[in-house]
Amino acid sequence: MKSKRFFRKHIGLLFILIFFISGCVDFEEKVQINPDGSGTLMIKVITDPIFANELKKEKFLEIPGKKVSIENILEGEKFYHIESVYFKNLRELKMKDETIKIRVTKKGLIGLGKTEAIFEHSIYIAKNHKTLEEEDALEEMMLIGHYFVYIVELPGCIHKADLNINGIKVKPEIRKNKVIWRIPLDLLGESSRMIFLIKFRGKFNFPSDIQSTQEFSR
Repeated sequence: MKSKRFFRKHIGLLFILIFFISGCVDFEEKVQINPDGSGTLMIKVITDPIFANELKKEKFLEIPGKKVSIENILEGEKFYHIESVYFKNLRELKMKDETIKIRVTKKGLIGLGKTEAIFEHSIYIAKNHKTLEEEDALEEMMLIGHYFVYIVELPGCIHKADLNINGIKVKPEIRKNKVIWRIPLDLLGESSRMIFLIKFRGKFNFPSDIQSTQEFSR
């Protein structure tokens, strides 16, 4: 299945959790950018406490040179595994098969007006992983009814957000400076690339062009 490598790299134990748990398994990724260009990248897995010990051993964010903070929280009938990394600049993020970048399209006058910019997060899904048809069918079945929630918070007002996967548009929820996509995992199964595009405006001080360092993993 084309997505197997992608999901195992980004979601880790998600396939195992879905297979053994009859309840809900949620996976979230959140990118938060401050007015000075610094920010936080966070991954959260929410599942049944029975898998707490297994999740505690996992590390989803592996970014060279950056300290990853890990929290494990048991709350009622849910277990939360949260990983986050702080960065002063997107250039500090060195990630495989993906890039995050911000491009300023219009500079606001000093003290007047607002700056306009485009946020883009590109994620590449490897195509060279071969599986049996039986495995593909099983994994497709496991993915149905489960979601990848992608959240972005930006220093300004979001006025447009797009995501196109194999010709299918996924409509997000926009809340002023935050945008949320709830993406069915089975929809991502046949994608080789997905690009999140967000247009926003506000008072912030970004360089004209800034992006994470990309490492392709084929």
